[in-house]
Amino acid sequence: MTIKEAEQLTEIKKSNIRYYEEVGLIQPKRDLSNRYRDYGEEEIAMLKKIKFLRGLDISISDIKKLQRGTISLAEMMQQKREALRDEMEQTAAIEKLCARIQEQGVCFESLDVEMVNAPTEILETKGRKAVQLDKIIQLKKYDQFWMRLIQTVASIFLVVTVFMKVQIGKQVPWWFTLTVGMVVVTAFCAKFLISRKIEKLNG
Repeated sequence: MTIKEAEQLTEIKKSNIRYYEEVGLIQPKRDLSNRYRDYGEEEIAMLKKIKFLRGLDISISDIKKLQRGTISLAEMMQQKREALRDEMEQTAAIEKLCARIQEQGVCFESLDVEMVNAPTEILETKGRKAVQLDKIIQLKKYDQFWMRLIQTVASIFLVVTVFMKVQIGKQVPWWFTLTVGMVVVTAFCAKFLISRKIEKLNG
């Protein structure tokens, strides 16, 4: 089936399906007649598993471990339960801290973080996660920039090629083709590295 049919069947956006293929979670076959991806029952079943596990906040890298068999599902669930318990404890501690600051009537201007009796270790952990999320957001912006650059350069090359062939009757100069090729390859490499960095930060 096509990616559109896979999207309708799994209720997963096409962009996400492509991403899961890009990171190696699914490997759809290719239709030899048109080279389009052909999503079979195996890929649909895997996509549904991925959707379910992502709903449990299981990371892409952990799903890969499950696929490779380096960890069992039971072990993964145990790790998740322990992580959730830690998260609940951290959340409760932060909630108490917020309540104490609120009760003290401290405003932003008079806030003295040195005087606040805060759970330092928990705040440092939360702070690292917040900074990591900021990095991911920034990297996604760069990823979108390189994707737009690839699309723009490819569109310009197509327009120039058609114009010269139809209007002038000449081939595109070799140096123009080479330049466009270098830009596209560079953009693809940059996008690939950024995607891998985002995947690493996501855990």
